[in-house]
Amino acid sequence: MINIAGIKETCKTIVKNAPALPEELKESCACEEINGQRHYIGAYIPFVGEQYGKATKILFLCTAQNLAGKNNGVRRGYVDNPEKALNRMELSVPDTVYLDCGPVAGGILPALAGAVLLMKNNLCEESLAKALQYTAVTNFYKFSLWRNEQDLNPEKLPAAKRKEYCNFMFDHYVKLEIGALNPDYIFTFGTYRYDTLKQYIDKEKLSIKLFRIIDPAYFFHGGRLKPQPSLRDDLEKLIDGYCRYIKQRGEVNDPHFYLQYCGKTETIRQYLRTYAREVETAMAQV
Repeated sequence: MINIAGIKETCKTIVKNAPALPEELKESCACEEINGQRHYIGAYIPFVGEQYGKATKILFLCTAQNLAGKNNGVRRGYVDNPEKALNRMELSVPDTVYLDCGPVAGGILPALAGAVLLMKNNLCEESLAKALQYTAVTNFYKFSLWRNEQDLNPEKLPAAKRKEYCNFMFDHYVKLEIGALNPDYIFTFGTYRYDTLKQYIDKEKLSIKLFRIIDPAYFFHGGRLKPQPSLRDDLEKLIDGYCRYIKQRGEVNDPHFYLQYCGKTETIRQYLRTYAREVETAMAQV
C-alpha cells in the first residue's frame, strides 16, 4: 500500500535539503520586492492524488509555474505564507481538476490519465477529477523565471544556462522525486528534459515507461495535430465523454476550470488518440 502522506513528507525533505540556486540562475527567478528587499519564491512538492498507487502510477512532469505580471498578488501570498508556497500544487477546489497547471486544470492531462487507466488497468473512470487522483503532477523547473517582469520559459534561456538550470533541477529535485514517487509512466514536455530523463532511466535500468508529449500550450499558437484513426470502441467512448465535458466547462464558464482549452476539443481528441496509441505500442513491447 502506498503511503501518500509519507511520499509528501519525503518530498518536503527534498525541498528543505536542496542547495540554494547559483546566483547566475537566481537572477532570472521571479521575486517579490518588499521594503527594498527581494524575496524569492521557493520550490514546492508535487501533487499526489489520493488514489496514487492503486493502479498504474502516472507522473506528469510539466514545465514551470508562471508568476510574472498580474500574478504579483500570488507571489506576495507565497512570500507571506511559506507553507502555502510549499504546497501550491495542491487542488484549489476539492473534486475538480483545478491545479495551478494549465494542461491539468484544462482537463487534457487528466483525460490522458483516464485513457491510460482504461488501457492498463481496465479501469473506466469517466470523471476527470477522479482520474486525476491516480496521478502525481509537478513541474520539472521548480522556480518561476522572468525577464523584464514577463514570464520566461526556461527553454528560452541561453543554451549553457538552460543546461545548468536543467541539470540543477534534475539532480536536486526531479531525480529524488522520481525515487519517492516510483512511477510506472512519466509523461513530460520538451526534448532536453526528455533526453535527461531517458539517460537517467536507461543508466539506472529503471522499469519506467517515458513518453515525450507536446505541451498543449502549443495549441494557442496555431499548433495542429494530424488526424488520427479511431481507437477501440470503449476508449473512443471515454475520450468522447471527456471532450464533451471539457467543451461544456467553457459553455457554463466554470470558474474552476482552465477555459482556454474548451474551444479546442477536436484538437484535444487527436492529442489523446496520438498518445493513447503510443501507450498501446509501449504496452505491446513488454
